Amino acid sequence: MPSDTPESLEKTLLVWGGASSVGATVIQLATASGLHVVTTASHANYEFVRSLGAADAFDYQSPTVVMDIVTRLRHMDLCGVYDAISEDKSFTRLAAIAERLQKRIPAVSVHPCYTPTVFFHPKYGTCTFLPGP
Repeated sequence: MPSDTPESLEKTLLVWGGASSVGATVIQLATASGLHVVTTASHANYEFVRSLGAADAFDYQSPTVVMDIVTRLRHMDLCGVYDAISEDKSFTRLAAIAERLQKRIPAVSVHPCYTPTVFFHPKYGTCTFLPGP
């Protein structure tokens, strides 16, 4: 559960699209729950995603983004992927990351993925926010 003083779970979450409204919320909830967050964003948004709690940010437009992220995650305990963009390009890159890591990674997306792979098969759904008291 999220906390003001979370204990590290020593697990990593990859958030694709950390500067989006959904990605920003995921980063905050994940770090408040004790997860180490690796995310993608444009260079202009690196400081923003770090201010939310992301430990590492990678430029999603970089031609080497897949290998850069694989290199960073290779020795981490990756517990999941959250695709806040959920477009063909993000699905393709996340599938390539999972393929290079050679592991099936639990993944969630905000839109359905019609091209799942053995290692990347995100689940998606809707979320209802209830008004507070």
